[in-house]
Amino acid sequence: MCVMADQGATNRRRSTASQRVADGLRTAIADGDYRPGDPLPAYRTLAATYGVAVNTVMAAVRQLAEQGLVDIKPNSGVEVRATSNEAAYGLADLRADARGIASELLDASQTLASLAKRVEDLQDRAKRLDIK
Repeated sequence: MCVMADQGATNRRRSTASQRVADGLRTAIADGDYRPGDPLPAYRTLAATYGVAVNTVMAAVRQLAEQGLVDIKPNSGVEVRATSNEAAYGLADLRADARGIASELLDASQTLASLAKRVEDLQDRAKRLDIK
């Protein structure tokens, strides 16, 4: 029974490790470190980079292939899948919109904090006047 529990913990670590590698590669692709048509480093190189086993890297690359980010070419390696210009521009637009929304949220948060302070001040003044 302890062996089965240990195997379950090992499987969770593998899943977590392969997800971590996939996330790292996904970010590198999105940031342009690997451009469409570029090969990814060899599995062994990626394994050394991320400090994981080669099988973990292979699982991460399969995740990226399922998501359409890379093509696995037998006996040739892994290549970043080409995206259309429309998709690339669409992604850039989405990022710009997200930055704008983040800025607006920051402004709104600051406005709410200011309003909360004003309400608190009004309540304090009302208490001093014994107004409810």
